Amino acid sequence: MRQGNQQAEKGRQVMRPVPGMERTAPVESGAGLNARPESKRGRVRRLLVTPLQEAGFRRARGVTVEKQEAELASLCDHLAYLSDDGLRALRDLLLPKGQGKDHDIWPSKAMVIGHAEAIEPRPIEELEGLLRWFRSRAGPQARAEGTLVESYRYFQRYKVPPSRVGLMIRREAEANRDKLRLVEDRMAREVASPSELGWRRVYLAERDRVSRLVDEGEAARAATEQDETEQATAEQKESEA
Repeated sequence: MRQGNQQAEKGRQVMRPVPGMERTAPVESGAGLNARPESKRGRVRRLLVTPLQEAGFRRARGVTVEKQEAELASLCDHLAYLSDDGLRALRDLLLPKGQGKDHDIWPSKAMVIGHAEAIEPRPIEELEGLLRWFRSRAGPQARAEGTLVESYRYFQRYKVPPSRVGLMIRREAEANRDKLRLVEDRMAREVASPSELGWRRVYLAERDRVSRLVDEGEAARAATEQDETEQATAEQKESEA
């Protein structure tokens, strides 16, 4: 019996886990399951702010830590629209552009935003003024004049309506229409270059995108006019009753 008990005890010893093994797997698995997705602000910090800080960028003299952190948080929120590649390109562009005697002070927010816009313009959906302008009665007028794309590009670049540069916009639109006809003629003859095809694809996509904004504005005005007509009719019937 003693021999049988010793063999059983050896079997139980063989089955014992290696110290620490029973804790390792659950910790690794749990970390993956519980990991929170990266925030938009966190992504900008990871790809832009932290690398620049590690390269030596610091706050200016007289700027408190709290104010600097608030400014960087605001900057991250403003740049969250950029793609990963856009953030990396902005990082590389800003590296030699530090302010101060040693070129290691954070550039102004306005400068950073300007460079960001040059790399990747802010999406049209985030430009409230642009959306309102194309959804207003100015949108149908631009479409009738054939200047949707040119007006959109001007607005996107300068953040103001092209109200005072109408002649320039119309001339640019005329030049683009000529180019579009030329490219489509070359397409028909199967001699258009990849760059010409790419230009046409982008131009038409922007035209369709802005045209949809105009449609949305017209639909909204039509709905409002219908509601006002129905309300006026109801009031008239009520007064006649």
